[in-house]
Amino acid sequence: MKDKDNNDYDIVVIGAGFAGLTFAATMAQEGRRVAVLESHSLIGGCASYFKRKGFHFEVGATTLSGLAPGRTLWRLCKLLDLELPTNPLQIPMAITLNNKQVIKRHRDHSSFIKELNRVFPGHQHDFLWNKLRKWERDLWKSLFAAQNFPPKSFKDIRKLIRPSVLNKAHLGPLAFIPLVDKFSREMQEDQLLTEFFDEQLMISTQSSSKEVPTLLASMGMTYPEDMHYIYGGVTTFAQILRKKIESLGSEVHTRHKVITIEKQNSGFRLTCSRGSKETHLKAKIVVSSTPIWNTADLFADKEVKKKFLVKKESQKKGLSAVVANIAIKYREPIEILYHQVHYQNHSVLGKGSFFFSFSHPHDQKRAPEGHQAITVSTHTAPEVWQEAHDSGTYEELKSRVLADILERFKERFGAEHEIVFASLATPHTFEHYTQRFKGRVGGLSHNRENNILTFPSQETPIKNFYRIGDTTFPGQGIVGVATGALILAGKLSGKNFLE
Repeated sequence: MKDKDNNDYDIVVIGAGFAGLTFAATMAQEGRRVAVLESHSLIGGCASYFKRKGFHFEVGATTLSGLAPGRTLWRLCKLLDLELPTNPLQIPMAITLNNKQVIKRHRDHSSFIKELNRVFPGHQHDFLWNKLRKWERDLWKSLFAAQNFPPKSFKDIRKLIRPSVLNKAHLGPLAFIPLVDKFSREMQEDQLLTEFFDEQLMISTQSSSKEVPTLLASMGMTYPEDMHYIYGGVTTFAQILRKKIESLGSEVHTRHKVITIEKQNSGFRLTCSRGSKETHLKAKIVVSSTPIWNTADLFADKEVKKKFLVKKESQKKGLSAVVANIAIKYREPIEILYHQVHYQNHSVLGKGSFFFSFSHPHDQKRAPEGHQAITVSTHTAPEVWQEAHDSGTYEELKSRVLADILERFKERFGAEHEIVFASLATPHTFEHYTQRFKGRVGGLSHNRENNILTFPSQETPIKNFYRIGDTTFPGQGIVGVATGALILAGKLSGKNFLE
């Protein structure tokens, strides 16, 4: 931190994940003096990384989309004049079903429909997917035009009464109707097809086709069409944003944990810990990218704390993740970099899927020549791991789950690859490094209770204290939190960075 006399900022942002970095870079570009405070030693939040034995492992978000012309990250890069070292993926993902059949999610729509017809014959796939793609395009256009969505006041509602928003009014009912209601009866009776949809939706919405509103499902199901590989991992993007922030005269400080926030007449006073030392900052505006479950802990005043207690039952819940990091010396490189492998009747995890993310064979920032770094993730309830910790079986459970993931890797990708490193992260790991309540990651589930109108707002009961991140609209994922950050930046600067 700079000298004490210089610790007065226009805006302080809590958290250096993609929400915080996107917002800070945008406001710094607008001429505001911004400080980003991150409790961890590394930036990136839930999309951070670690290094072991010459390998660079991603710990959370591993995919990147939203770079198609007109979409969120394309607009962000254009706004900030950023260049990302990315490669569009022609086969963004392969899905291995429980019957061992493999679906390749081609970038090309017609090729993907042919795959669906091959694996799930007898359904009108093209009809449904054309609708999903149209709803997704229309939803993004509406969000970009509205700027103040979801509405939380009469003023917000009044701003929605404009042609560019009203001509998408047909989307309204889709914000509440579950996706499964848009399936034909034959599709609903096809268990394998339903599992395909449900596991794809778990990646992007943490929900199923029976629960997720159709409108949000359209975004979750179509994002692979715009998937890119970013060399060096998604942390490359985070580092580029940090450099932009600092080049504009603002600051990013790691190992700065916010202990308390006090509301003062002129703004806010923040107390941070830096190891055994404390430092104090002042800001006119504070923007927190911490989850809604952590917000109350930021304030010392008991009455203010009460304002941030999570009262809605559906928002008191949250999932975490189990993440294995594996390094291999390959016999032949794995060319399709993202794989979803379904499983059922797992002794610990129940029914679900593992998401395998491979480093590009030529990305030597991630792995030495002839090797690949792999991140394997799946959802889990934090309570499972807390019970294991309390009963003294935590390490045994970790070993069992890691051994099972390694066995599934060999089964799906072959036993000829040499495994040179393997480790497992649990909700306890995420809680330790990210400070998130119970190690919850991925934000809130998108369902009929947490719908487009009831998602937590960026505005709060405390004037000039705002929230962004994966537990505020529009929710999880790099694209989601970046969109939310640009919406708030637009509100505070009187501009629309998304239109």
